Amino acid sequence: MELDFVRGSALFKALADETRSKIVHILSCGEVCACELLDYFDLSQPTLSHHLGILVDSGLVHARPEGKWTRYSLNRDEFTVLEQFAHTISRESDVCLCKKKRSNCT
Repeated sequence: MELDFVRGSALFKALADETRSKIVHILSCGEVCACELLDYFDLSQPTLSHHLGILVDSGLVHARPEGKWTRYSLNRDEFTVLEQFAHTISRESDVCLCKKKRSNCT
């Protein structure tokens, strides 16, 4: 199994912001309209949209248009990928990069 470091790192990068982590935490309770998310933050609508766009682009969050609003929910499959990536890189395994290293120290 080859690890996808680009994908795994991109998922972590999307979560590496306090506001985006809070958005994900709110969405863990279920689908939420963008207008409802604004109630949780002292942010402008464009700033919230920016954060949501990053989460959607990363694949961690689904966006579903509904009339003039958009409803957001977690992409549980992508969180499974994130969890597996974190698990794999934090434990010694047959796919560990250390197994591929050629040592020049002799």
